[in-house]
Amino acid sequence: MKNNEFNTILKLNKIFKLGYIPSRKNESYEESHNETGCKLGVFINCFAHACFNLTNKQIQDFDENDANSFGYKIDYLGQPHHMIRKNLINFIKKTGLRVYRTTKDYPTAENQWIVAMYFGLNMKDHMNQDYHFMLKEKDGFWSHKVGHNNVTKYVSDPPKRFIWQASQYEYTLDGFYLITNPFVESKKEDENENY
Repeated sequence: MKNNEFNTILKLNKIFKLGYIPSRKNESYEESHNETGCKLGVFINCFAHACFNLTNKQIQDFDENDANSFGYKIDYLGQPHHMIRKNLINFIKKTGLRVYRTTKDYPTAENQWIVAMYFGLNMKDHMNQDYHFMLKEKDGFWSHKVGHNNVTKYVSDPPKRFIWQASQYEYTLDGFYLITNPFVESKKEDENENY
């Protein structure tokens, strides 16, 4: 594991050990980073947005090295999807979170969230690959951002396929994944405590 990635994982592990669960809601990535002056969206890609969903205050502790750790999970052209998926899921697991395949409507506990994973192929050369993630928000809508821009988009239902016109990539749904923060106990009511 590269040193930068190790440091990013340590930062995320610390955040999740303190009991964090996705809660940025519709907070804008337009806020400026205290040290660099860059917009915060520069540090967070779709993977970081959906899987970790850090607040702007938390992102202030991240830097360009962390942004690189969130991206570049495709090492070479033609890498099979199962290898890309494995690299992404292993990164999440190294932060201390648990990841399982699920369905989009699986009932989540307080310490759980669902993401949709996509794989994309460049429509011009049919060789360059990409991945994309969407996060199921607590209100049922799905949020996502493309690359390191500052715009968060919302959809009511994750599509099976979509084309991102600006990059000329066509994305296909790979599946849904349940992420659990095991450092937070779920507070589901015990049926025996209802009087």
